[in-house]
Amino acid sequence: MAIWRLITHHLYPEQMLETYRNNSCIAMGWGQIGDLRRLRPADWVTIRDAIKGIGNYKNLRGAVGAGPGGRCLWGFYTEMRSEDLVILSVGNGPLRDVVKVAGDYEWREPPIDGDDYNHCRHVEWTNYDGKELWHRHAIAGGWNKRWTLIQLV
Repeated sequence: MAIWRLITHHLYPEQMLETYRNNSCIAMGWGQIGDLRRLRPADWVTIRDAIKGIGNYKNLRGAVGAGPGGRCLWGFYTEMRSEDLVILSVGNGPLRDVVKVAGDYEWREPPIDGDDYNHCRHVEWTNYDGKELWHRHAIAGGWNKRWTLIQLV
């Protein structure tokens, strides 16, 4: 079982957290690249290049740029497994709820109209304390705490 931290949403963190609760899912952006099962990426670089090829994604920089996006989506799509725990972080704010992954990667309509958070996983809510888990673990090598998704060790 791995432990992850996911920023719920960069613009609407509280709204997305509530949406996750109502739909028993977690989601990630960069949806305009399409369903990753159709893209069939060989690695995170393939996803990065797909992100770079989308007009309004080309100018994204920093934690939401193509490089971090490719790495985060690759982790969400291929490395995250059922039974893994995910600490949900409300933007740059508090570490909150912890969910257990209960399904494989899915492509769904975005939970917020007009958004691009199409990459989803079914989850179950737990009673774990997100802050406690966060303080007991370190960020795994190759991940950056500013990114949308990171793995902990």
